[in-house]
Amino acid sequence: MSSILFNCVIYYVNHLLRSKVNVLKTRARVLGYELEDHPCSHDLVLLQNSLNEKMGAVGIWAKKAGSDQIVKFECFLINIQKYKWAQDEGFTQQDIYDPDGNLRDMIFEMVEYDSFADKLR
Repeated sequence: MSSILFNCVIYYVNHLLRSKVNVLKTRARVLGYELEDHPCSHDLVLLQNSLNEKMGAVGIWAKKAGSDQIVKFECFLINIQKYKWAQDEGFTQQDIYDPDGNLRDMIFEMVEYDSFADKLR
């Protein structure tokens, strides 16, 4: 029974994330460009501006708080040059994504969902 519930939660999260991505793609078209989406997992989608190759990601996470389920979306821009530099210098994925490390702040910039499409322009 719990695996069925887990699959329903995954589907629900996928559906919410897909909806948010579709809204971002529509906003991009209104702003005059196309966003390509590249799903990475059930909770993360990379988005790339097809004109200037700016890249970002939108993710979703859910956690239980008492009897409530909290769902949050997070968007961030990815500095591709700094990401490639970190890889070339031999930094591991763990180094790059470490929330306490300096690399993460250099490479990823948190952005509000409502301004995300404009930031990728």
